[in-house]
Amino acid sequence: LVGTQARLMMNMLGELLVGFEFLEALFWLASGWLVLGFLYPARFALMTEGTPPELSQDATPWTYYAAFRNTLLSVILLFAGYLIFEFTTLWFQEFPDNFYYAGYAHQGAFWLTVALALATVVLSLGFRGKTLSDPRLASLKRLAIVWSVQNLLLSLAVYNRLTIYIEFNGMTRMRMVGLLGITAVVVGFAMVVIKIMRDRDFVWLLHRQAWVPMLAIVAYAALPVDWMVNQYNTSRVLNNDLAPSVQIIAQRTSAEGCLPLTRLVDVEDPVIRDGTRALLALWARELGLTASGPSGPVDSVAEPTEQTPWQSEYGHRTPWLGLRRGFSGTDRTSATPWHNFQGSEAMLRRRLLELEPKWAEFNRSPERRSQALDAFFQFAYQWY
Repeated sequence: LVGTQARLMMNMLGELLVGFEFLEALFWLASGWLVLGFLYPARFALMTEGTPPELSQDATPWTYYAAFRNTLLSVILLFAGYLIFEFTTLWFQEFPDNFYYAGYAHQGAFWLTVALALATVVLSLGFRGKTLSDPRLASLKRLAIVWSVQNLLLSLAVYNRLTIYIEFNGMTRMRMVGLLGITAVVVGFAMVVIKIMRDRDFVWLLHRQAWVPMLAIVAYAALPVDWMVNQYNTSRVLNNDLAPSVQIIAQRTSAEGCLPLTRLVDVEDPVIRDGTRALLALWARELGLTASGPSGPVDSVAEPTEQTPWQSEYGHRTPWLGLRRGFSGTDRTSATPWHNFQGSEAMLRRRLLELEPKWAEFNRSPERRSQALDAFFQFAYQWY
């Protein structure tokens, strides 16, 4: 028994090491060691949180006080000018039909986020060391508060740009990433403001800033992103706002993201309705379902098909089918290993069985399915 288990473990280890690159692993280990060295050097005392020195009557003024004060005054004037432009020209405006929403959102939001991140760096590096013992620290704090309010308005401008883009043609995974990213930057900036107001040291800030991007990553991994994305897009379509339908046909999703799409099987627009039913037929094939015949059982199961994406005569290929081999949304009594069981796939399978009369014709006829998907794609592409 012990020998058998040992052989199994060696076989599993061998499978894990297939394609293993030793030099690549060595590079990542070295990179991780250097990062840890930067964050927590050998002299650990340097990285312990402390309190700033108390201000005494004979405190020595900071040498670069005037330079830092002038920098704050300059950026306050610069941000004031830009915010006036932003709120007077881009807020509460009706955009023309040929407006370039992608550039407005991508380029504008990106550079505004960079400006907010640079403000975080400037304030965090400025309010440390000898700055905290300078007798004129109060005046610097007042300037920092003014700039912080401007940065808050700047973050609202970034959210506004992303919101306009989302309202134009719907939600996507990357727009969720953008929302979480700008939120992480805003929270990081808030940490800097707290540091300044409570006279915390730079190490206090570093420790808390390290949590911010990690929490954003954990939030993205934990949230049902695909479900949220298509729940939003589906709700818009059901309210006769058809622009987000382009994200349904053009963006990759998962079984989790396909669940909200089942609400569109009876939508009024025939192109979206048939396109959605054809899309559900593809997912039924992916999960090993077949449409029942005139007298066949509705829950008949076929072997999963090869994952060859459908391609239309226009060259458009489906980006939707992304399940790894070995995953099936049946039940825990099947041959699927327990660690591969996906609740969303099981829920989608049950929902597809309930809706079998809606997608059956598209399952039986590849030509009918391709025509419906082509028509859906051509119709929705006007909002791409």
